[in-house]
Amino acid sequence: MEVAFGSGDQMKVSVLFDSMEAFDAFGERIGPIINEMGVDPGEPEVVEVHRVIRRGA
Repeated sequence: MEVAFGSGDQMKVSVLFDSMEAFDAFGERIGPIINEMGVDPGEPEVVEVHRVIRRGA
């Protein structure tokens, strides 16, 4: 699940992964693309999520 918020050059993106392994695999795939684009993604903030509540769409 992805969430983007903010505006202009102050955009923030949060992505939920099922595991640290999934997070690491994503980093291995997206890292070269971000580097090629010349984007500085900054340092990720990793926090443990204890519960996700999904609401019907």
